[in-house]
Amino acid sequence: SKEPTTSSSQATGQYREGQSIEARYGGKEKYFGGKIVKMNGDGTYEIRYDDNDVEKEVASSLICAKAEPGQFKKGEKVEARFGGKHKFYGGTIVADNGNGTYEVLYDDGDTEKTVCFIRSTAASTKPLVEVLASKEPTTSSS
Repeated sequence: SKEPTTSSSQATGQYREGQSIEARYGGKEKYFGGKIVKMNGDGTYEIRYDDNDVEKEVASSLICAKAEPGQFKKGEKVEARFGGKHKFYGGTIVADNGNGTYEVLYDDGDTEKTVCFIRSTAASTKPLVEVLASKEPTTSSS
């Protein structure tokens, strides 16, 4: 059975104003659709959800965006939302489908052919404020 990843590498990089995203409203488990209204400059974002609720300071670790073609490379270690559900699991990119979806081989051996909610586990994709704040390199526990 799958164990969700809870590494400190959950940051997904910078998002841009107007970008369509999904975020964990109130920090709860479930993701809801919305848009980035404003970057706060401290690693948090203002989000207007599809139902017009607004949150002013959402941490980047609670946000995910659909992948874009060419964003991930074959063999890259990632975390992905298996079955589009609300938890991320460790895996490796098998193929870029060229349409914003990727084939992912999960760490437990499962494979999915068209995954769109993916985040890198590489430190280089973390928001700059987190990179500057970390004194030591972060290592994934997978």
